[in-house]
Amino acid sequence: MKRKILIALAGLASTFVILYFFFPGTLFGVVARLERSRAGVVVKKIDAASWPTPYIEGGQGEHVLLLHGFGGDKDTFTRYARFLTPQYHVISPDLPGFGENERRPGERYAIADQAKRVIAFAEALKLTKFHLVGNSMGGHLAGIVAADIPEKVLSLTLIDNAGIKAPKESERDRLLSEGKNALVVDSEADFDRLMDFLFFKKPFIPRPIKKYFAEKALASREFNLKIFKDLGADKFYLEKRFADIKAPVLVIWGDHDRVLEISSIEVMKKINPDIEVRIMKNCGHTPQIERPEEAAQLTTDFIARVRTHKDR
Repeated sequence: MKRKILIALAGLASTFVILYFFFPGTLFGVVARLERSRAGVVVKKIDAASWPTPYIEGGQGEHVLLLHGFGGDKDTFTRYARFLTPQYHVISPDLPGFGENERRPGERYAIADQAKRVIAFAEALKLTKFHLVGNSMGGHLAGIVAADIPEKVLSLTLIDNAGIKAPKESERDRLLSEGKNALVVDSEADFDRLMDFLFFKKPFIPRPIKKYFAEKALASREFNLKIFKDLGADKFYLEKRFADIKAPVLVIWGDHDRVLEISSIEVMKKINPDIEVRIMKNCGHTPQIERPEEAAQLTTDFIARVRTHKDR
């Protein structure tokens, strides 16, 4: 019996080594499934206004819709979702043009266009009332959705959101003025530079899987540049619509964000002095990845306060 167990373990170890070095994409798929299982979510797909949209879903309770940022996908929020699914029904889609969703060169991907697609996605899932959470581009998008359908959005959590003209220039904007897009990689080696740019303390990624991520980023490079250009058509749209948001708003920001300037909060505060603000110390542009439990706790505490206020 002991010999059989040793043989089985040796076989598993050999399989892991083969996947690790020769099939990193397959290994990442295994890891992603494990992370989803821990979070209590599964992958599904639904047709939303002609877009066959993959998404992760899990948990029970009030609906919480999570919108990822530029270059991200549905799994950007998987670890964060782990701390929501015990209390809430969580949904995180691949936005059109990203992840496993379709890339259609003839379509526009400006925030106003993407907001219509998110609303169609929510309607396809029959979400009559829901909480919204978005990071970066997804935060810009979440804000516009909240402004467009205020009767459906119960609360809005913005995590290092785009869409606001900050009083100070971010490092990303300074680089853009020099002709460098810090969010798009130019080579496999450039992927490390991107990780340093996004995180204060970047997560450990094994070399073969990092190579796999870099290859995927390179394969999406040209289409991402097209989307980035479309987004630039009205890059401060959220600022114009911020006063139309009727839901309570929580703003979470990493104090070492190099992509978007933390001074954006000053602008949002002037428009709506009632927004709640939580600054995460020693954290970068994507708190839901860098410190998922802390970011999720800030969100669940906020939703609990919103519900308590509503019940009074």
